[in-house]
This record gives sequence, C-alpha cells and structure tokens, in this order.
Amino acid sequence: MRETVQLPEAVRHEKEQLLRACVARLGAAGARNLRVRDLPGYPPPEALHIPVWNAPMVPDLAADGSDGTVLIGVAVVSSELGERSCGRRWQAFAEWAGRRGGSFSVYVHPEDEMRAVRIAEHWHLDPQCVDTVPRA
Repeated sequence: MRETVQLPEAVRHEKEQLLRACVARLGAAGARNLRVRDLPGYPPPEALHIPVWNAPMVPDLAADGSDGTVLIGVAVVSSELGERSCGRRWQAFAEWAGRRGGSFSVYVHPEDEMRAVRIAEHWHLDPQCVDTVPRA
C-alpha cells in the first residue's frame, strides 16, 4: 500500500534536503542498505506491518546498522510537527523497531528540536530519539 501525500513544492524541497542530510549522516556512521522514501537514487523502504494499527506504515528511512541492527527513522520538517497524529506514528515506529532490537530516530532541523522533544515525551518516547540535522 502506497501512501500518497501531496506536499507544497517548498515543503517537498525542504524535506528532500533533510533526507539527503540524514543519508549523509547515516552513511558516515556505517549504515548499509539505505532505503529512503521519495528520494531519487534510493530504493524506498518496505512497508512495516504495525500490529497496533493493523496496517502497513512506511518510514522515511530504513537501513542496516553497522552492528547488524535495523534502523528506521522519519525526517520531519516544521510544518509536519503540527500534524495531530505525528507523535502516534513515531510511537508505532519506535515500538516496531524495539521489538526487533533496532532503533528509531526522528530527524529534525535544530530550530525544531524542542518542539519534537515535547511531542516525543507526550507520546512516552525517549527524547533521545530526536536527532537534529543542520540545514545544508
């Protein structure tokens, strides 16, 4: 199942730049088999079956960590932080990764860090899952 979301051009461009920065960071950390949603040159991540929602969900990023664990993440631009369900989605991804001994990260720009941390805490997620990625 493919989720279709039409983002305004400026938001799409900002998200693409954030995804590129995340790819660079993950690659430098030794991640392999990078899969990135809606980023040319990368295969998309597979849909993950989330039992609580009983539905497939697709993260923005997926990779194999240097230690063999699964890494999944979402790249979130400012405008997406206002989405009512964003924290719930993060919680579902974090639970999925945790059940597999992997990790989940929320990638944001530095100016969005505190807002993302508050959302993570509201949904009972470790605020350490929020990772800032500077603008290029």
